[in-house]
Amino acid sequence: MLGEIFADVSFESPLVTNEFARPLVEFWSRLEGTIHPEDVQAAKYAPEVLNFDYPPPAFVGDIFNARIFILMGNGGYDRSVTPSEFSADGSEDVYRARLSCPSAAGRGWTAPYYLDRPDIGDWLTSGTAAVVNALAYRSEETTPAVRRFADKMPSVHFHRRWLRGDLLSAAAAGRVRVVVHRPGLWQPAEEVSRSRNILVLSGTAPRQKLLSHEVRRWVSLPPDCA
Repeated sequence: MLGEIFADVSFESPLVTNEFARPLVEFWSRLEGTIHPEDVQAAKYAPEVLNFDYPPPAFVGDIFNARIFILMGNGGYDRSVTPSEFSADGSEDVYRARLSCPSAAGRGWTAPYYLDRPDIGDWLTSGTAAVVNALAYRSEETTPAVRRFADKMPSVHFHRRWLRGDLLSAAAAGRVRVVVHRPGLWQPAEEVSRSRNILVLSGTAPRQKLLSHEVRRWVSLPPDCA
């Protein structure tokens, strides 16, 4: 089983359409254990609800080539499912390899939490879409303590700068469409909300687990070009 998973990981230089994603990949390529080296000090003061037992889902899918980006809150943890995803010897190494060499999602290595979502699961496995979490680390729920703690994490600040810089520029150039599903942890700047190719959800929508049909239809359309 593990050999099959390793066979699907390319350690060669991947095809890169989205150069704007490279800073995110390079940042997480530095991960050696389960906590990014820049987060180690802050993680000592994390609320108990956060789980650091496994490598974190900083992003899911082929961010080097996706044309749809779904920005979510933080990695989910299911005590009956998550441990089984890392039960095979070497599975953590495989997971870290995917952060260094992104590829499309697959049933053998991607959590059902992402793949079982309408449309998004198919987009992730085809390489059309990628998910990026504001806070990479897992929790069973995003509590107020998690939200407060996120503001202290260097990796969260890196992700927010990436949104306001590289990803915003790519959207402005008509290269991608973006849905900010969980804006609370991302704290998008006003210029992000004004971008014609970025949809920041508001009202009750961010509290919904699934994106509405209307939102999924909007994000599936070709980006508006300048």
